[in-house]
Amino acid sequence: MTFFLKFHLKANRRGGNLPIIYGSLPELGGGNPAKGIALKPIGSVYNFIAEIRVKQPNTSDDGWYSYCYRPPFGTIVHETVPKRYLPKFSSNLEIYDSSEAATAICELVVRFRVKCHTNFGEELFIVGDCKELGNWQPQGAQQLFYEEETDSWIGDVCFPLQSSARTIQYKYFISGDVNDVRWEPEENHIIHLDSTSSPAYVEVSDTFRWVDPIMSVFTRSAFTDVLTKRKYPVAPPRISPNSVLPNQVSINFTVMCPHVRRNQQLAIVGDCAELGEWEPENALFLADADFPIWNGAVTLSRNSLPFEYKYVIFDRDSGEYIWESAGNRKCYGITSSTVDFCYPATVIVSDWYVSPNRDMFKGMAVQCPIFSLRTNESCGIGQYSDVRSLVDMCRQIGASMIQILPINDTTEKGDIDDSSPYKAISCFALHPIYINMLEILPNLPSDIYNDILSRRCEFEQKREVDYQQVYRFKIDALRRIYSKVETDLEHDKEFKDFCQENEEWLKPYSLFCLLRDEYKTADFRKWPEHSLVTTDEIDCLFETYRDEALFTYWVQYICDRQFKASREYATASGIVLKCELTYGVPANSAECWANRKLFNLDTCIGAPPDAVHTEGINYHVPSYNWTAMRADNFSWWRLRLKRFSDLFHAAQLDHILGFFRTWQIPVDSSFRSILGHYSPCNPLTRQELESRGLWDIDRYVKPYIRFHTLQQKFQDEAANIAKEYFEPLNINPDDDFYEFKERCNTELKMNELLSSTIWEKGKRDHYRACLLQLLSNVILIPDESNAENQDRSQDKFHFRSDVTVEHVEPTPTGPRVFPSQSWLELDTKQRQAILEMYQEYNYKRQVGIWVSEAIPKLEMLQGSTNLLLFAQETCPIAEELDHEIESKSILSLRVPRFPKDTKQSYDPTSDFQYMAQVSPSLPDTSTIRGWWEENKNTTLAYWRDELEEEEQVPEFCFSNVLIKILKKNLESDSMWCTFLLQDIVDVFDRLRKQYPDEERIFHPDKKAGWVYRYPWTLEELVNDSEWTNFVHDLVKDTKRD
Repeated sequence: MTFFLKFHLKANRRGGNLPIIYGSLPELGGGNPAKGIALKPIGSVYNFIAEIRVKQPNTSDDGWYSYCYRPPFGTIVHETVPKRYLPKFSSNLEIYDSSEAATAICELVVRFRVKCHTNFGEELFIVGDCKELGNWQPQGAQQLFYEEETDSWIGDVCFPLQSSARTIQYKYFISGDVNDVRWEPEENHIIHLDSTSSPAYVEVSDTFRWVDPIMSVFTRSAFTDVLTKRKYPVAPPRISPNSVLPNQVSINFTVMCPHVRRNQQLAIVGDCAELGEWEPENALFLADADFPIWNGAVTLSRNSLPFEYKYVIFDRDSGEYIWESAGNRKCYGITSSTVDFCYPATVIVSDWYVSPNRDMFKGMAVQCPIFSLRTNESCGIGQYSDVRSLVDMCRQIGASMIQILPINDTTEKGDIDDSSPYKAISCFALHPIYINMLEILPNLPSDIYNDILSRRCEFEQKREVDYQQVYRFKIDALRRIYSKVETDLEHDKEFKDFCQENEEWLKPYSLFCLLRDEYKTADFRKWPEHSLVTTDEIDCLFETYRDEALFTYWVQYICDRQFKASREYATASGIVLKCELTYGVPANSAECWANRKLFNLDTCIGAPPDAVHTEGINYHVPSYNWTAMRADNFSWWRLRLKRFSDLFHAAQLDHILGFFRTWQIPVDSSFRSILGHYSPCNPLTRQELESRGLWDIDRYVKPYIRFHTLQQKFQDEAANIAKEYFEPLNINPDDDFYEFKERCNTELKMNELLSSTIWEKGKRDHYRACLLQLLSNVILIPDESNAENQDRSQDKFHFRSDVTVEHVEPTPTGPRVFPSQSWLELDTKQRQAILEMYQEYNYKRQVGIWVSEAIPKLEMLQGSTNLLLFAQETCPIAEELDHEIESKSILSLRVPRFPKDTKQSYDPTSDFQYMAQVSPSLPDTSTIRGWWEENKNTTLAYWRDELEEEEQVPEFCFSNVLIKILKKNLESDSMWCTFLLQDIVDVFDRLRKQYPDEERIFHPDKKAGWVYRYPWTLEELVNDSEWTNFVHDLVKDTKRD
């Protein structure tokens, strides 16, 4: 093997003698200057050159070389500098030297120079993914040193020469001592370098990165892959330090600039000729293939350094240039005094979160469930393929995002109860009911094809989804089609790839479905076999059921293929697809069956009572075992998020507060949420209560029931009710105290007992409500750990959700609050002590625990995928929790009808921050028209104060009123404004239903299920130019993208 060594020498010595190079290599004379090689003069800054061919690589640390002169007579004239170090090499080598100094560049030398504010006594360090940077271990980090002249921290690091390209990843951290390490936030710094087989000098002009929640939003998939996706991406220039010529400096820009619209381009303009001399028309336009990172390169002479510059955005539509508003930036160039002025060098300028655009993005979204869609191709229910028609409609009206409800498989029995999108039996599998049967095969057998057309005609005549009939028909048709393709699947590469990529969830899901059908229940705890399984047992079980499971694999493959086709169509059309990511997982699911250790099946997740849900909410889903999830770095959540990001660009995180704390309800005693409590939490101790004068613990934890209480609720029946359900304590013969009998002293026992009691319907409902109210008529709730305590002094307690309120009843004029008798009949001193402790317990005591609990979970949510994340929480949120959510670039949800300030009847849109999504209606609330008629006092206040109208408030939400409300929400500062589809269709009277309640997607007080369908097809809306133009102009006039 032959290597070529090329030596460049800059020598000012005059005369007829040529410089000689000699050194330790045999080809350099073996250390004898008399056998050295003369350099040739050339017309360059480095004015002498020698090219030497060698046969062996240099692997020694002792290699050296030097220059001398051999005059015609007299002694050899040696350099006055020390011998020069000969780098190790295993490929061709090129070295630049000066006769006036020994070269300091024998390897790849990288100077890191970074601006960073530190406090007195703190130091800055750099650590990275290679040995030279400590392999990510702080103990091996390189310390940087402060340079006052440039207000920067500087450190030089030598890297070995390398004949192949390399990538260096690193971060900075600040430390005051070994126990105080503050890491730089955001992702790692990355440098990509071409081969550096010869010595080279690189200076990195860096930025200590900071967190910018708003800019971070623009780096998420919804923007980079859809809204701001580059139309014709340009590849970035390569950084090749060995390609730079003498007296030149290669300046390479790497800048994070995510807020650049599709019709815009980022450029750099500066005070040197190469950067346009402040003329933007001559600026350096940057490459965008790595968007939101922009890259560019320009070669300058050393005399052009330092220089000043700015970033500008060129808008191709308007022809305008948008300059960043801050002062000029400065590139110092080469700051090392040990580098020869003419030495070929490379500078990497890395800038962070540049944003010349001052008009922030504001978009409109349309929310609708897939099951509600109706198109010319629908078959009794909306289908995956119908999303494409929805995309077409959004493009015409100026909407840039579609939000749908969960589309996971919910099949327990295949009946109307399965219509709820929140009862998924898998967080990964899609629902087969949304498959377009006509798109499965290009040529369906005629009998199947005709059956589909016939049933489609029948189903489409119905106003709502006939869930059970549609589901059964589609499953039957899928089995018929599967029988035609089954034998071909082993040769179908796409199918096999899908199965391999998704096997981790497909295997347990398919087995769960088979066993559910075999045992006729999705409650795996009732299965006679296989109710408890390990991962190994699932693998063995799968081999037994492999052939049967293949049908489920194939159905999921079809679901995946059809939905992703719509996703690709939306992406290409510039429309974001967003779906609700449910927090909880139903107990009767493949996840709880196959990953039982990750769930606490003895507790349910719920929500405490509020003005809307007077008894709270029991979601009937188990709580998570976060300890087990943290132990394997949230691998189940990461898998779930990966699957979600394969399908969508954005996620609405249902019940975001669940990542901080959950309201937990004991499964063995309760079905309402009133007697639940938050977890994690810091419960009250007996000592704390007693120290505040609250000694009568039994009085606070047991239902407070006296005869006069029973009379208030049951009137003349009080004595009979007391005899049937209560035990007298014989304390006061005139107004005795009572406790519930053992057979009905929990909610579950009471509910079971009442279900077999024969009463008139109205009386039964009233008595049931009153008895349950009495069961929860307590002040304190014992902690679960008390059962294990031998010493009662160690007992712990939680406050009831609201100690002052027994229950709330909705009325046409607003909620009516009934005070707690247990609370009212305490003396003033006890009430005051309890109220003070209650306020501190609920609003101060728990916040620190909740934030520390949530931080690793939120970081996992943000870091696992590039989804744009939205929080869904309509209740008031503590300031500390809200701050933590926003700091992770998660957009909040603002629903005006659910005020964050409970003293208000609605939230004014003027209060909404930019990092938010405003939604005047939700799928489980009334529409805007319905809300207008629900509470006359709220309607009047909204009409007068929010809409600033002086005329008499309209009784109904006519089109002109609806338009005012839509416009008010569109004009808010929120990044996104999301409307139910029917809310924007209703602007035209001819498109709306007569009664608002007919347009409600789901009503929690009715048993109809989630079966609402739109009365018009999407094709009709797309072709209704009067309506599409009106909505488009409304969006455009309110300055939404």
